[in-house]
Amino acid sequence: MVYRGIAQYEEFKLTGFEFENTESSLDQPLYRLDEMDIYFDSLPNQSLAYRQSYLAVRYIAEVYGEESLKAILESLAKNNKIDQAIPDALGVKMETFERNYQHWAREHEKLSQL
Repeated sequence: MVYRGIAQYEEFKLTGFEFENTESSLDQPLYRLDEMDIYFDSLPNQSLAYRQSYLAVRYIAEVYGEESLKAILESLAKNNKIDQAIPDALGVKMETFERNYQHWAREHEKLSQL
């Protein structure tokens, strides 16, 4: 999940491009990050999964700093799952992170539609 989001985040930094379509709208039930970490390739709405991955990574970079992404990747490289890597790297409970990132992502989507 994080790897796909980082690739999109780097593309955004280079080009300013953000992938959006009606299928990836955040105006629908969102996937949990731990669910995307395990089942990403088999999730029925791939557009939404990719958009959420990108937005989660962008949220981490903007709120916690890009160095936090490196810490998460290092934790994942040790075979930790995302629901352990994020709390370890960011010092926040996974439930809190998930709620905050989803709120931020929905606000970001509203602003991009203006």
